[in-house]
Amino acid sequence: MAKDLLYTTDGDLYLGPNGPVEISGLDEIKQTLDFILMTMDTSWLIGGYDENAAISTVNLALKQDKRVIDVIKVSPSYDNENHTVDFYIIVNTTLGTLDFRKELRADAIN
Repeated sequence: MAKDLLYTTDGDLYLGPNGPVEISGLDEIKQTLDFILMTMDTSWLIGGYDENAAISTVNLALKQDKRVIDVIKVSPSYDNENHTVDFYIIVNTTLGTLDFRKELRADAIN
């Protein structure tokens, strides 16, 4: 089973009382998927929101991880005022089902 160091949502290394913290299992897969989504192309959000392109792009990005067996649900909710999209995502992985949310912004690195 893969292990990784735990990072904060800002991408900083998380330090516990005894130094860096390791994660594994579904937590490690979720962290990897978060990083993939943070670095994917968001051109579907810049200059106008395209929901179909958003769903397709997120699906393709999630499938980059070989541990993702199937993307069950990608449900976006667009906030026009803040130029953000909040995704509700469900994926089947080799270690079980992950159910999480991810916000993507047009004006910042996620």
